Order: sequence, then structure tokens, then C-alpha cells
Amino acid sequence: MYGPSGIGKTGIIELVASIYQSPDNIITFAATPISITILAERLSGIGLILEEKQSSFDDSKISTLLYSLAEGRTRLKATVESDVIENRKFELNVLTTAEEPLNENSHTGASRRTIELYVNKIFSSDEMSRKAHRVSRENYGFALNEFVNYLIDNYSDENYRMIKEKYNEIEKKLYENMKKDIVISYVQSVAVIVLADILMNKVFGFGFNERDSIELGNSILEKLNSEKEIDEVERAKEIIEDFLLMNDDKFERQSFTCEYQSVNDINKVREVLDSGKNVYEHFGMYQDGIYYILPTKFNEIIRKNELSPNKIRRGFAERGYILIDEINNRFSVVKFYKGGNRRMIAYKLENEPKVEKNEVEGEMEESVISKNMYNGAYDELFTESKINEFEESFLNLRDRKENKNEL
Repeated sequence: MYGPSGIGKTGIIELVASIYQSPDNIITFAATPISITILAERLSGIGLILEEKQSSFDDSKISTLLYSLAEGRTRLKATVESDVIENRKFELNVLTTAEEPLNENSHTGASRRTIELYVNKIFSSDEMSRKAHRVSRENYGFALNEFVNYLIDNYSDENYRMIKEKYNEIEKKLYENMKKDIVISYVQSVAVIVLADILMNKVFGFGFNERDSIELGNSILEKLNSEKEIDEVERAKEIIEDFLLMNDDKFERQSFTCEYQSVNDINKVREVLDSGKNVYEHFGMYQDGIYYILPTKFNEIIRKNELSPNKIRRGFAERGYILIDEINNRFSVVKFYKGGNRRMIAYKLENEPKVEKNEVEGEMEESVISKNMYNGAYDELFTESKINEFEESFLNLRDRKENKNEL
């Protein structure tokens, strides 16, 4: 859950924590990754709450931690004596708060395992927020016991078959109501939330019905990113295209001239690069709608955004975003540049489709020129009488000039 400061994220997270622990025991992202995974192991089957991820934190470390928590285990490690340290394993949901998305620079694997919801208001008033703080500190640690005992008493027969069937029913309904290409793992996670909401109503009697819970799930799914939006290759595509558009003047325009000794004898083919004005740094060249990017610069941009250059090149090639060397089976092409053949990344920047004339007409200002142009009366702007007026004016101007060179 992320959103601006002061909207009540801490208040709602304390209420959640009070289900099974004191809100004072909530830990933050400032804790070390090892201590967080140790606590996750102890709270396996219950839940873990992490608060206040700051923008100054290392995104790569956050991404690794998220992946580990979602995977349910830590990485295997070895001691200096070559003994393998057994990895920690846990099964739990993790609830976090932040002022910005956790997955902005995360790998696709971590993104698929994380449901991110933006919120800009939680409590209806400051009084409600203060009440949440007070209630969570005065009443904590018993709601989870009540909930678990209810499940055991009412659903433990046949290995909780009724709950499993209800989950499958919810998942099917959510799939049927999907309006965009949502990640499958998101639907499965939201189905668990909806199931918990239905059971919670039965235990504590909040007055909601099952339809309300299903609508809750649908509204969550509508706010989540689509498959395309979390795709690393598509994210890299946006990054590269932004870079090209911002640095267009740093891609030289190439042309060739031929110098002849005689009519039938080509003496020399000379490469001509137009570097533009006052540009002292170049990232490649541009020709015929294709940006030829120097590989080192391409790799630098991709790595800066915590992505794998090789993976992105392959993804670009598979989706037709770059030209490939089919003969040598490489994701770069050979291009003559600055006096020699160079390997370069050939990126095809797609332009937006042309806007129809009637769309342009509707958006243009109500000027005389625009109205005449699109009403088919362009030639009426320069009538014969108007041209005669121009001609007479120029003749008078010429007569007033004493020096022809000055004219």
C-alpha cells in the first residue's frame, strides 16, 4: 500500500497488526534483510508487516528481499569451511506501506508476487485516524485466535474441503469479471483476500454479504497493473525510447558522397556525418528511421535500471523492436560508422499513427487560415486581386530603392 504522507497508512497498518500482536512491535524496512527473514520464519502462517519504505533505500536490495519473502525462502549460503547453511522457509502474507511503489525498479518475478495499491485517503476524518491508533493499542492479540478457532470448529472436516471449494468458486468469478490482461498470480492472491473477507464477516458479523466481497476483489484487480505493464521488456522499451527522444541530437545523421576521377571511375566513397551544433558527445547514429546505438551505451542504460542487457536484447529481437544479424544469429548489426564497421544496436523507433484531418480540424484554433485550409478554400486566401496588390507594393518598394544591390 503506497501513497502520500499523512493519509493514515500507519493507522490502518496498526489496526491490522493488532489482530495478532502489539502495534508497537511493527518493524520497518530499515531493519536488515537477515533480521526480516528471521522474523518471517517465526511468523510463518500468520503474517509480517513492514512499514515506511523510504525513497533513499537501495532498490536492488528491496527487490531481492521482496522476491525472497514472496518465494517463501532465503538463498542458500555457505560458510568459509564450505558448509552449506540451510535456508529459512516460511509461508505468510506480507503487508507493507510506502510513499512510492515498491516495484518501480523490480524484476518481473518480484512484480508478479506483489500486489500494489495506491491510496490517497483512508480515514474519513482526523478523529477516525486517532481512534484507530487508540483502539489498536488498547485491544490487540485476540482476534486471530477467534478467527482460527472458528475455522477449526466449522470447516476442519474433510481437510477444509468447503473452504477450498469456496476459493475455487471465487477465483472463477474473478476471472469472469476481468476487464484487462491481469497477471494470473494477481487473481489467485485477490481470491484469497476475498475468501478471507467472506469468512471474516461470518466470524465477526460486520454486516457485509458475499457479493460485497466479490466486488471488493473486482475493484482491487481493476487497480492493478496489466501483464504488459509489469513486463521487463516493455519497461525497457519505454526507457530506451525516452532516452532516444531526449538525446536525438547526439545521434549523428549519416550520408555518403562519391568523388570521381573520371566519368567511369569511382575514386573514393566518403562518409559524411552531420553532428549538429555544439554536440560533444555521441551515442551512435540515425539513418532511415533507425537509431544505431553503441552497445556500451545501450548496456549502461539498461543496467542503470536494474535490468539485464542480454535478456532485454533477446526480448527486443523476439518482438521485432531491433534489427538482428540473422546470418551470425546476433542481436546487433554491423554498420559503417566513423571510418569502420561497428557492431551496433539497431532500434526502430515507432512513430504514432498519423492523425486524421478531421481530428486536426476539430482541435485547431478558429483561425481564418485553418478554416479556409480544411474547407477546401485554400486558394481563396491568395486571390488574383490580392496578388496584384502584393506586386504593386513590391514595385513601389523597388522604385524607392536607389541601389539595386541594396534591394
